[in-house]
Amino acid sequence: MSTLLIIGNGFDRYIGLDSTYENFFTHHLPDETRNFLKEIKENYEFRISGEFENPEFFNHLSFPYDRESVKNKFSPSTSIKTPEDFSDKLSFWDLLFYYSIDKLPDEWNDIENRIKDFFSETENSEFTYKKMFDTDRSYLSSSGKMLLSIFLGLFPENRYSDFKDPVDFLKHELLILEKSFSEYLEKLVKNKSSYHPECRELLLQLLTESKETNFSGGIFSDKILSFNYTDPIGNSTLSYNSYPRQKELNGSRVEDNKRFWDQVKKMTINVHGSLEKQDVVFGFDSVDKEQLDDFYRFSKTYRQLIGSFSSEVHAFQLESAISKVVFFGHSLSLLDYSYFQAIFDHYSLYDSSIKLYFYYANLNSSSREDMVKKVLHLLTYYSRSLDNSYHRKNLLHKLLLEKRLFIIPLEDELGKIKKKSS
Repeated sequence: MSTLLIIGNGFDRYIGLDSTYENFFTHHLPDETRNFLKEIKENYEFRISGEFENPEFFNHLSFPYDRESVKNKFSPSTSIKTPEDFSDKLSFWDLLFYYSIDKLPDEWNDIENRIKDFFSETENSEFTYKKMFDTDRSYLSSSGKMLLSIFLGLFPENRYSDFKDPVDFLKHELLILEKSFSEYLEKLVKNKSSYHPECRELLLQLLTESKETNFSGGIFSDKILSFNYTDPIGNSTLSYNSYPRQKELNGSRVEDNKRFWDQVKKMTINVHGSLEKQDVVFGFDSVDKEQLDDFYRFSKTYRQLIGSFSSEVHAFQLESAISKVVFFGHSLSLLDYSYFQAIFDHYSLYDSSIKLYFYYANLNSSSREDMVKKVLHLLTYYSRSLDNSYHRKNLLHKLLLEKRLFIIPLEDELGKIKKKSS
């Protein structure tokens, strides 16, 4: 019986890749840029507090905005030096995220949740679609006016004038952000020479921990569902026999090594796009919007439909011959809930014998409790979708009673390998 392995960004972070959104924005918005944006905001607030207090002209604008009307009255002071390549590197979304710091100091850089909030018309949010782009300009918030003014004053006119629809404009700006994030990740992988051998070793560890025996005959029949944009396998012709699990698997036979890792690649899928195919996708879970809603175009499901994900025939399929689902490195966030629900439904989690393994990195004294909370939240949320009310109440109890739910710390084998080699 095969295993379905689900990995998230925690997998890359475990390898040592600085791949969080926080890491990205530290690089993408360096101190010079942040100081500039802060000064621009202060400059704007000072100017509207006097001569231009409570501007009414915004109420008469329609998208695409009259840039000169806004720029002449509210563009940043020309005495403030703009960082090099500012408008080439940044997007509308970067400004929106950065200017959310005051209200969301710890979550402003959570890209996908901020996108979701923007289209959700959250009352407490300063920046929402309605408060910035609704045809009824009376909804426009003071923060929205500031953000629009700064964008119109600093970015080339063609960045918005080419679009008649605000949704198309926002989609194009998101593509710019996705490209920047892709380039950042590509550099990280390129600069870490041990990335692929360590990824392979970790994959083998995760897939063999829950098996009674290791892979035999170099045959790979498991599936890997990756929520990362990176490729954990790399060049299949390369052998890394200094890593014990890989050495044990294939010995010194180059052809066996290549055949095995070719199989692994075929059975691995990047559900949100990949660096290799240049189709990285940011978005929110499709259950958050109706399919005919314009904002549905920012859901991951829609982005996959118009991208390469739905246009390619892939060897990866959810098959019936799966005995275990193994998780590692995924936050189990509800942003990806649709995928988990589809998997649990496909395998009839309640009535089947499928076992769930949740591995976690034992980094501190609260690691286990944090993981338990995430698992409970996910399974409790899923149980609400079950038709039978009794099943909804006792799903967790049933999984535990039948020994089908495991929450396990992952032994730090890579750490031991690094210590040996140092």
